[in-house]
Amino acid sequence: MAAERALLALLAIFACLSFRDAWRFKRTRNPDDIILRLPGALRDRIRGIVKRGIGFRSVALGGAAVGAAATALESACTGQVLVPTLALIIRGGRSVRHELSLLMAYNAMFVVPLVIAFVLVHGGLRAEALARWSRNNVALSKTLLGILFLALAAAMLALR
Repeated sequence: MAAERALLALLAIFACLSFRDAWRFKRTRNPDDIILRLPGALRDRIRGIVKRGIGFRSVALGGAAVGAAATALESACTGQVLVPTLALIIRGGRSVRHELSLLMAYNAMFVVPLVIAFVLVHGGLRAEALARWSRNNVALSKTLLGILFLALAAAMLALR
């Protein structure tokens, strides 16, 4: 029960911080005003891993190695959504098959945008255009993230 309350409190805090980030970024357009983001040291490590991964002889092996390392480092950020989602899946009390299908759907929500970005870049979209689109949609993405945190909290409360 205490763990559930702590998770609900964290979700409320994350929602408030996400909405704050959206509001501040919309006003200032300054990425340094964003609180919920990977710390600079982790971002630098990921960039270094990607740069080293470019030198792999095998594209598949290099991609897998870079992906695994970056995923491990990014878990500091993605864990904000993963932990409450796992708590909901476990709490649902359904069959293992149902829980696995929910986990697969959760993972697809992370992978599908990456696949879309890969296809677009492979098709000729420049990385600069993708970065510009990302910068232009920070406030929207932060607002949607805040809504997701509130939805996860509401789902946890509904399953009580």
